[in-house]
Amino acid sequence: MARIVAGCWKWDGADDARKDSRCQVMIVRATAFKEHPSYTTNEGIDDSIVLLSYPFEMTEYVRTICLPPAGEYYQGMGTVAGYGWHSGSIAAKPHSTMMFVHINLLPSTDCSVPYSHGSEKYILDPVEEICAGFKSNSRGTCYADSGAPLMVKIGYHSFVIGILRGGAEVCNTPGFPAIFVRVTSILQWIDGIIH
Repeated sequence: MARIVAGCWKWDGADDARKDSRCQVMIVRATAFKEHPSYTTNEGIDDSIVLLSYPFEMTEYVRTICLPPAGEYYQGMGTVAGYGWHSGSIAAKPHSTMMFVHINLLPSTDCSVPYSHGSEKYILDPVEEICAGFKSNSRGTCYADSGAPLMVKIGYHSFVIGILRGGAEVCNTPGFPAIFVRVTSILQWIDGIIH
């Protein structure tokens, strides 16, 4: 079964991370992976929940994040964290250091228009998806960021409101924001597994 690692923002493998004084690495065995009922590799909700053999200890480097309240819609800015490529080059490698980018939470039409091709129209479902990125800036998500969290901070609490589903074929293409699964659309499924 897989091992889940937490407590380190720089990752070259468990041995290298343990040598980094800025990391407090904890490794916990996963006991099960629960795929969403509509999970497929190329369409639908492609999210899973990992069940751990025991909880991680909370430290300066390992924290929990809140799930959003049902029916909540956020505006403004969000933050995405991941280890994906920083350019659109397939020859590039994922980062060994976790990267963060602050992006705009956009109206669903900002994702529907650029991803429509000719008579093939893509309509973002605002109940199940979030459109986030920039219309004219080349910062955003890239290859290997799939599954990355889209987070917002409200007051003293941080919420994971989205899970990266996909984006432009060429990373950070202005006018092609990223598309996230809206966490509120899968709360009932999450709740059924963790409670």
